[in-house]
Amino acid sequence: MVLDGVTPIILVVVLGFFSAKLQMFSLNSAKELNRMVFFFALPMFCINLITNANFEKFNFILLACYVFSQAVTGTIGSLVAHRFWKLPLKTSVLIGLATTLSNHVLFVLPIAQNLFAGYIIDQISAIIIVDTILIALIVISVLEGLTSQSMSLFGILARLSKNPPVLAVFAGLLMVALAIELPVYLTKLVTFSAYAAAPTALFSMGIVIYNTPILAQLKFAVAISSIKVILQPLVFMIIAGGLLHQSAEMLKPGLMVAVGPSGTMVLVFASAYNVDPKPLAPVVVLSFLISIPLLCLTLLL
Repeated sequence: MVLDGVTPIILVVVLGFFSAKLQMFSLNSAKELNRMVFFFALPMFCINLITNANFEKFNFILLACYVFSQAVTGTIGSLVAHRFWKLPLKTSVLIGLATTLSNHVLFVLPIAQNLFAGYIIDQISAIIIVDTILIALIVISVLEGLTSQSMSLFGILARLSKNPPVLAVFAGLLMVALAIELPVYLTKLVTFSAYAAAPTALFSMGIVIYNTPILAQLKFAVAISSIKVILQPLVFMIIAGGLLHQSAEMLKPGLMVAVGPSGTMVLVFASAYNVDPKPLAPVVVLSFLISIPLLCLTLLL
């Protein structure tokens, strides 16, 4: 059952890898595919997710525990990168983002949808909605403060207005709050376009894996990836399971997201704020490879 849910997702990555190996696609091709996902497919996905979400069934205790685990690992990741590896402050902030933000939209959720329904999908959806708004707001605020001599609310809002997934989340929430129903043809457009997000991004990930020299920064990538896919789920389980006594069944969706790999959004922020992506790409790739067996084990709980 687990293999039936995971294997199709992994095979898309494998196809991307071999397409790059056969020189059918280059790293520039992957960048263009990611641009399509970021500016078109992912916003459609976010609107589709939110307008179909069951907000009444969100487990806010689970959500709070997950956000707390993000705060812990994000802080540790940034400090390790800046103090131990002596990376610039902006790069360290994005390393913190890499240890905070899971690739839940394009990796964890598609696997979950292949295997589950109901509670698990509802809670992963809740995490995605909060992540998209909260993490983007915090990271953009910090990077704006480091980039500009004076951080302003206008500057932060201007950056947020250039982030299509964030705009899509706000649009989706507004539609839900005002009970706005789109015409049938627009609803079908959103649903149809949303299907393109995950396979395109996963295929692109395969291309990136082939073109990323992990061994050149192996120690750094292992250290940061471990914070993301090992420490974050441990912190989450200690808080949710140990202190708040959430059952294994109740905390499972949060744990699935916690063991997920670093989100590729970190590379988008690096491009937007002129940060060298070289320390970031190996973390995204290695955390993806490490998370696969960990996620499979989590699915068996």
